[in-house]
Amino acid sequence: MRPDMKDIIIDVYRRGRGYSKTSEHFRARLKHANPEDLPKFLSNRYIRNSYPNDRLAPLEKFLESNVGRPWNDVYSEIREHCDTRNIRGQHLWEHVVQDVLYPPPWRTRRGAYVDEEGILRYYRRPKRALPPPKITVVPVSTDVWYEWFPFVNYDGKKYRVQPRAQWYLMTRTWEEYTLPVYDYSQRPAVQIGHSEPKYREVVTKRQCSKRQLKRLRERMQSI
Repeated sequence: MRPDMKDIIIDVYRRGRGYSKTSEHFRARLKHANPEDLPKFLSNRYIRNSYPNDRLAPLEKFLESNVGRPWNDVYSEIREHCDTRNIRGQHLWEHVVQDVLYPPPWRTRRGAYVDEEGILRYYRRPKRALPPPKITVVPVSTDVWYEWFPFVNYDGKKYRVQPRAQWYLMTRTWEEYTLPVYDYSQRPAVQIGHSEPKYREVVTKRQCSKRQLKRLRERMQSI
């Protein structure tokens, strides 16, 4: 441990700010007030609302770099530069105890701790398991599938998604169509025929019945 650790964690700016007991907005309102309603005494006291701010990152990095070592060796190294007979040394030792004293499962944040064998370990909070993805599409065949749509309601100002939703049976078909061909050399243009047939995708949407919903549940259980 570096010998000036007790000074590094405490020599940092303070958080918070000072403010006047009587705000400037209140003083501005008094300029236009009735003289008979003015207070007899107006305080000009300045209140300081600040609190200490410790820089604990160097201490946490030191403990993390000694993970795997016996705690007795790390303790001896800390005590060489941490004299608890003065305020700064006592302050440093309190942070060390707060960081090392509580092992899992009583620990709620990451940091170093001492296990039952006296070895310095490091605890990292486990990541929360993500919820399983919601099934919104259940295929039946290439051109037939079930799809889930949220119920969106318009209240006159904005669209709101309601908690309820509906399952729909989607069917894809291919429709043949042609485009008219015109002769633009004449005025007005005259239609002279049609283009070659083309195909476009048409998807129909129909709300599922109770029987279809029953089939859908059986199919989702097999997925």
